[in-house]
Amino acid sequence: MTVKMRSIAVVAFMMGAALTACGAEPMAARQADPATSDSRSGAGGAFSAVVADAKDDVNQELTKLLKEEKTLEEVAQGFNDLLKLPEGDYVLATEECGQANAFWSPDDKKITICYELLTDAVAKAEENFSTEQEKDDYVTGVLLDTLFHELGHALISIYDLPTVGKEDDAVDQLSAIYMIEIGEAGQNYALQAAQSYFIAAGDSDRDSLPFYDEHSMDEQRAYNYACLVYGSDPEKFADLVGETDDSYLPQARAERCPEEWAKVSAAWNKLLEPHLRSS
Repeated sequence: MTVKMRSIAVVAFMMGAALTACGAEPMAARQADPATSDSRSGAGGAFSAVVADAKDDVNQELTKLLKEEKTLEEVAQGFNDLLKLPEGDYVLATEECGQANAFWSPDDKKITICYELLTDAVAKAEENFSTEQEKDDYVTGVLLDTLFHELGHALISIYDLPTVGKEDDAVDQLSAIYMIEIGEAGQNYALQAAQSYFIAAGDSDRDSLPFYDEHSMDEQRAYNYACLVYGSDPEKFADLVGETDDSYLPQARAERCPEEWAKVSAAWNKLLEPHLRSS
């Protein structure tokens, strides 16, 4: 089984675990009683999944895997089970974009994950890691982070949630929270997301960095993810802190991370509580 196939297969499971931790109905319960999911989807709006056809040979392989695994369908249903969505048709889609990207389109009520982003994650995993497990973990972390990040943009738009500071920083925080709350596997995937930003920073030409961009710099994003992981359990993640090249966090930042985790997680929980079906 290829890295792509293994990662795509595990994303639906881990996404379901994260949404269940936040109040959605477990996947097994949905499968045991499909009527429950149908009735929830019918109350208000609902996400549907669209796996678009592709022209590129590699992307065609991805479409085949996604359709076979029904990954997008599981994730979309997880969103529906978790959220009280306003009336409307919402879409979670994968498609060719011509670039490695993902985005939320408020006019179309659509989250798009580009096939090029998935293949880019696989390529970076092959370049930077040696074991199949490391590659799997990296790709899965990138995919989960992307899905939760774009879901964050969608939630801010759909519910008109307030944000103080950069919206992209806020949805990075939400993505980290969702992964961390899965448990040990999710915490590892959050660190893989941090690793992906360290890798991206290493690939960047510092003379052409877009300081005007709505996103924080890749290294800043990496440290922010690592800070939230460490802050969620400082004793468990004490090894993340140090002053060597292999360390995720310098001591000067780590000292503030427990408080940062407490504030960020409490803020997002308060913002989302009125919009969750479990509330």
